[in-house]
Amino acid sequence: MRDFFESTKFKILVGFMALLLGAMIYFGTTGSYAAADYLFDLLLSPVKKVSSGISEGISESLAMLLNANEQLKKQMNELYSQIVDYNEVVRENEDLRTMLGLSRKYSNYEFSAPCHVISRITNDPYCAFIIDMGENDGIKKGDPVVTESGIVGVCDEVSASTAVVRSLYSPETSIGAYTVRTMRSGIISGGYELSVDGHIMLDYLENDTDVEAGDIVVTTGSENFPSGTVIGVVEEVCGKSSGLSKYAVVRPVEDPTSVSTVFVIVNYVPDEATLIKNAQ
Repeated sequence: MRDFFESTKFKILVGFMALLLGAMIYFGTTGSYAAADYLFDLLLSPVKKVSSGISEGISESLAMLLNANEQLKKQMNELYSQIVDYNEVVRENEDLRTMLGLSRKYSNYEFSAPCHVISRITNDPYCAFIIDMGENDGIKKGDPVVTESGIVGVCDEVSASTAVVRSLYSPETSIGAYTVRTMRSGIISGGYELSVDGHIMLDYLENDTDVEAGDIVVTTGSENFPSGTVIGVVEEVCGKSSGLSKYAVVRPVEDPTSVSTVFVIVNYVPDEATLIKNAQ
């Protein structure tokens, strides 16, 4: 700091300030304000030029920066659009492959186009949801709702362009079912306590029924569901408090709280064997 005060630059600065102060005092006492303005302009002209040059440089740099930012935003938006288009194509291809697999698996049935879940009914403890297709797409109340893995539920309320799907968790959904390993049959039903843990029940099993954890449960065929469609897997077998029967706790193959795409069987009609079996 001491070196600066002793430097030539400091002395020139002091001399300039002294000259400027003297001029201000002189012109202030003599009333020569025009001459004072002229002198100030003359002395401050280099400073103004430097300041103007800096200002213009900053303005140009700022304009270039803003333009570059707009270009970057445009490129990013184009990239986002490409990603969205790509993901949409991938999803459509996956849906088509799933539909092809279902058509081969259920050759006697006609499927809707892929239906996407657009909303979940939050006040329904049984996890009903709404899909983006309805009567205009050939969907009717009671039509089965499936994925490639198995049953999801049944169309419960149908409008022109949407449908409410009732899940297997609902006690209103009752399905005849049997275990693949031992062909032991029962009735699939839901309930609140079971749905909280993501389970359903294979009920009305006799005490000597050979059912165990890991058994695959499929439909026997009913008014709303074709036979041989996978429902879920047994996780636990429990005895009834009466001691006269037991039931199996089943985890569905599809979780209605996370499924995003489903298919509706739009031409399902129970076959003759199913009708006779259900009439007995």
